Amino acid sequence: MKKMIRILSVALIAAMLLSLSAVALAADVTVYIPSKLSKMGLPDMLNYDGIPTRLISLRTKTDCAWTGDYKTKSDGSIKYDYNGNPIKHYGVVEDAEIHLHFSRRPDWAGVSWSNGWENLEIDDAGDAVTSIEGHPIQPGMWAASGPCEIDPETGKSKPSWYVSGGDYPYSGGKDWGNGLTVNYNWQRNGLLYQVEYKFDGEDFFRTGIEGATSSIVYKRVIIETDCGKDGMWYVAQVKATYPAGNPIVAVEADYRNDEKTELCSYRISYATSETEVYKITYAPKTTSVFEDHSTGKVLYNKLVVGYDKNKKPVTTPFTVGSNDPSVNADPYFVHHYTADEPIYGEYYVDGTLVAVSGSGNKLNKWYKPGHGKQIKKPGLRGVSSFTSIRVK
Repeated sequence: MKKMIRILSVALIAAMLLSLSAVALAADVTVYIPSKLSKMGLPDMLNYDGIPTRLISLRTKTDCAWTGDYKTKSDGSIKYDYNGNPIKHYGVVEDAEIHLHFSRRPDWAGVSWSNGWENLEIDDAGDAVTSIEGHPIQPGMWAASGPCEIDPETGKSKPSWYVSGGDYPYSGGKDWGNGLTVNYNWQRNGLLYQVEYKFDGEDFFRTGIEGATSSIVYKRVIIETDCGKDGMWYVAQVKATYPAGNPIVAVEADYRNDEKTELCSYRISYATSETEVYKITYAPKTTSVFEDHSTGKVLYNKLVVGYDKNKKPVTTPFTVGSNDPSVNADPYFVHHYTADEPIYGEYYVDGTLVAVSGSGNKLNKWYKPGHGKQIKKPGLRGVSSFTSIRVK
């Protein structure tokens, strides 16, 4: 028994030394994350080997049939076309097929269903077909619930299915250069929404770690112009991954679509052992934000005083420490953050998310994902122990 205890003790000490060495090495690494994107010196967008990525467009068409009804106005009256004919209402047929056409054949493409990923077979003309058969909802994974059922044990209603997550119904890619991934928007009409370029051997964060791979994520927004609406691309995120065995394995920095292209969030993933990774989110700058906890909406330096006829919040400036009783009164709270302060954490084991941190005075406690039960595991580090290694 004593011999076994000694063996276990040696193993435990070895694990602790590995964790401590990883932390010590991380202290010697710095990550360059400027407050403004313009200081990062990224390459230009929308041309990859001379080919504009916007030409990889997608058109989709879903099998449908006339329901026997007509489209109606808000008052219940039937809508008519310019020729005076009633406008028929079409609905998706059972087990409908979805026909996709890519203007340029991608090297790979797929559909993101709520119950899994499907690889598409694409012909030389850029055409592919999939079916809604066997899927509870349309492509995409945005939060949604199905028809309610009665739980026989509790007698309460519950959704028959529920999903949440990123809502990119269709994705594809080309093997140009180091790789290109395109995502098409949640409206499921094939509009190109997001483009990601990958650069092997590049490290935009200047860590000095060899073998890095960086990515630039561009998103498309619709803006109003004198000539109508137009699409504009902006850098939404810069990412990098690093080979196993290094003190950090990933960095992500998000930037705003504003005139200054300011940093709005960043995350550093620390490898504390061969199997464990802590992904820590940090505050980008010193600021106070006002949050409506009933909706989750954050309003910077604003206080909600009412809502207009369009149900949009009417706000007024506030100052931290105000005597206004609605400040820091449920559901409204003022949160103050210091630049580079750890504010959230995720804990992974073998690439699987095992726990997430609490917030406020529970920041250093860990819980099952989805606000589940608290996890008490010996050796788990608190989020606040990960001092930021960012340099500007």
